[in-house]
Amino acid sequence: HLFTMTAMNYLLLALACLAIHPSEAQSTHWWRAGDLQRAKEQLANGHWHAAYEGILQAANGHLTGAPFSVMNKTLKAPSGNQHDYTSIAIYEWPCNATPPGCKDYPGGHWPACDSSTGLPWRACDGIEDEKAIQEGDAAQSSRMQSGLQALSLAYYFRGNETYADKACQLADVWFLNSATYMTPILKYGQSCPGSSDGSGSGFIEWTAFPALIDAAALLDAAPCFKDKQASMQNWWSSFYNFTLTSSEAHEEDDMKNNHGTWYDSTSMSLALASGRTSDAAERAKAVGSRRVDPQILPSGQMPLETARTKGASYTMYNLEAFAHVAVLASYSNVDLWTYVGSKGQSVRQAVDFLIPFATGAEVWPYSQIINYTWSQLALPLRHASIALHNSTYETLLCSFFDSDVKYLEQQLNLVTPPVYNVTGAECDNKRVHRTTKGWKPATVTQLYTLIPGVVG
Repeated sequence: HLFTMTAMNYLLLALACLAIHPSEAQSTHWWRAGDLQRAKEQLANGHWHAAYEGILQAANGHLTGAPFSVMNKTLKAPSGNQHDYTSIAIYEWPCNATPPGCKDYPGGHWPACDSSTGLPWRACDGIEDEKAIQEGDAAQSSRMQSGLQALSLAYYFRGNETYADKACQLADVWFLNSATYMTPILKYGQSCPGSSDGSGSGFIEWTAFPALIDAAALLDAAPCFKDKQASMQNWWSSFYNFTLTSSEAHEEDDMKNNHGTWYDSTSMSLALASGRTSDAAERAKAVGSRRVDPQILPSGQMPLETARTKGASYTMYNLEAFAHVAVLASYSNVDLWTYVGSKGQSVRQAVDFLIPFATGAEVWPYSQIINYTWSQLALPLRHASIALHNSTYETLLCSFFDSDVKYLEQQLNLVTPPVYNVTGAECDNKRVHRTTKGWKPATVTQLYTLIPGVVG
């Protein structure tokens, strides 16, 4: 089987896992405690060495260097308080300096441009303004988020307090320290110079909230976090309270595309972390009618995503959001994976809609202005295989990676380990290869025989 290790590696990792200190009873939600424990046991039994080494490598990359802070940005917060998170929307450009191929969002209309000032800025859907991104908090926030996750997972699986100490530093500097903390509000994210000081879209820069909250929970057993637990919990609760009354939060909640789905993920994770289980349950019960029904056609297409300039990327992105929401909704006994709307809309159908394109059976017919990889489907496919008891989704997932090694080294294998073990031969039979236009199968015959029981 793919994740079997050598006897020597088995011995070394078994000894490492026996030495792990963090408590086994962690209060996590997105990273389900049972999944983490099962992965730890599999690691001790000689599995997932490549994924383990990948997590350690990622964590090691965050051990050096200064921590990140909202105080480091060059962009001035509209409030005058640099503790307030501030960013410019990633696709916004000065209206007198837009890049080639610039197109507004579907259905959007640019206002008149003052060529002398470049105001107001214009959206160029799918084309990032890296200079503007670096001026705000988004870039440092992203690095903090990935660092906190990697370090906390390394601590959980390895037990080395060096990882915990650095994770504690990142959390303290970004969220808690009086000189460097981020105010628990999000009013000035994704601004548009000359048009708005911020928008509800700022929440899309914090889609990692479920994982961040769980990463902090994994630090609960660390000595460095003992005096920070209560303050961290207060920060989550304060931010959640902000979302209940904020016009920016309500704006994002009303979005009918991936923004709305991700907002459900954020809101439920914060509610669960704050002990507001009834709030999480209320939102979970409405996902079908508020998100699935209006976003997904009976065919599985999500038209508001396929209309974007990066239609494939955004469709997979929204499926990732639905996978997050499904896990968080399960704590309220809501099974999103088996939900079917009155017209046949479902998350499963949205997954199956992409399979002919992902395997190369059909050419992606919508816009996609950048190269992409269908391996972005790994997370929703893993969760679909588990929730729907379907092993074919897992073998399809494996085939999206160029080699067995690439499949085995995915962090996903440790935070949400598969329930179906697949062999290298099974993956090779379904393996597909990336091209600049998407993916093509290793062979061109009988494509649909490779994925029985999934499509249709």
